[in-house]
Parts: sequence; structure tokens; C-alpha cells
Amino acid sequence: MQLLNESEELPIFASDTIGQLLDFKWEEYGLTFHKIGCLMQIFYVIMMFVYINSVYIYTGGDNDAKYLYTIFLAVGILYPTIYHLVKMCRDGVIAYLSLLRNWPDIFYIYISIANIVL
Repeated sequence: MQLLNESEELPIFASDTIGQLLDFKWEEYGLTFHKIGCLMQIFYVIMMFVYINSVYIYTGGDNDAKYLYTIFLAVGILYPTIYHLVKMCRDGVIAYLSLLRNWPDIFYIYISIANIVL
């Protein structure tokens, strides 16, 4: 896989053998990982809609319902938080923070946590 990563010969990826290898890697390792991440994101967005409707739009809800929705929001943001903490530990804090593509994720997580706390 490292040789494929470093190769600049694009016709190599059109071969049946490499296609089968990539399909196998995707089905065995990548697909489930991305399905879980997608489902957690969908869960979080749905819970955010429910939370906003019950707490800010229809303010007739009691504190128990608000507390329950807050717990659901915390569960929804738990997966991306753990994912990025593991990624930060694996890559190193300096290397992780030096990539600008990680900053929106950090912002998203901190804003979500602030929403839960406040």
C-alpha cells in the first residue's frame, strides 16, 4: 500500500488486481468506520433539531426533557471528540494543529461542547 501511495503512475490504479485490493480494503476497514461516523453525525443533527424545537421554539417543555436532550447531544458529539483526540495523540499535537483542515473540526467540537454546558 505504501508503494501505491508514493506512486505517480495513474494507470496502475486501473488494473484489476489493484482495484480488487482497494475494494477489499474499503469493505473490510473503511466502510464500517465511515458508516458509524455518518450515523453519529446524523444522530447529532437530529438531536440538535429536537433540542432547538423543544427548548427555544416550544418553551413549554420541562427541565427533565431539556436535560434528556442535552444528554443526547453529549452522546452525539462524543464520537467525533474521541476520534479527533485519538488522531491528535497519534499524529502529535503540533502536527495535528499545524494542519488547517483540522481547525474546523476543533471549532465544531468546542462549540458543541459549549452548547451542552451552557
